[in-house]
Amino acid sequence: YKMAAIRRGAAFKRFLNFQAINMGVFRLASSEPVIAAKEPFEVTLKPGKVYMWCACGLSSKQPFCDGSHKRTALKPVKVVAEESGDPVHLCGCKQTSSHPFCDGTHATHSVQSKQVYNPNT
Repeated sequence: YKMAAIRRGAAFKRFLNFQAINMGVFRLASSEPVIAAKEPFEVTLKPGKVYMWCACGLSSKQPFCDGSHKRTALKPVKVVAEESGDPVHLCGCKQTSSHPFCDGTHATHSVQSKQVYNPNT
């Protein structure tokens, strides 16, 4: 009896996790980021200041980290501007291969066809 209850419990947790991921609600111990935006964030960084770029896509303070990654296997990326000047484009889709900077991946069909995660819903 106890083993059956444990199995049902584990299956139910997997089901809930699957549903949450598919609905874009939240992710449990995920190693895949959600899409925060389908375009880059243009920001001007202050020289010497430390910024933490959100790599999970769950932050409500995009493109920067608010600690939401703690429920995932992802970690934010440290960014320090060496000089001031032109704005930089930080990745909003979180699919870039050049973290934290935009590499144009947001323009691909694989990103444009997915739903944007909204932390306020």
